[in-house]
Amino acid sequence: MRGGLPAHEARDIRWHASQTKVELPDGRLQITLQLNNLVDIRTAILRHGPDAEALAPAELRATLAADAAKMHAMYSRPPQPVVAASPTPDANARVES
Repeated sequence: MRGGLPAHEARDIRWHASQTKVELPDGRLQITLQLNNLVDIRTAILRHGPDAEALAPAELRATLAADAAKMHAMYSRPPQPVVAASPTPDANARVES
């Protein structure tokens, strides 16, 4: 995993007990992890958006690419109207899942 998250911020994050970190010449930080599954790291990478990139395994990259494509499709169209049964506390804040 590597990305644009500032190295000084990523350096302080404990991603996993198995992590090893290498600072790259361009200031980025490359982190290697040995994981039993990809669930938690997928969420962690998505949390950092375009500032973190999974380099391997291919399965994780494909899952993240699919997540990004869904997000792109969602944010590329106007928001769908929300029909509420009762008034919401803040009509300007809407979240769909």
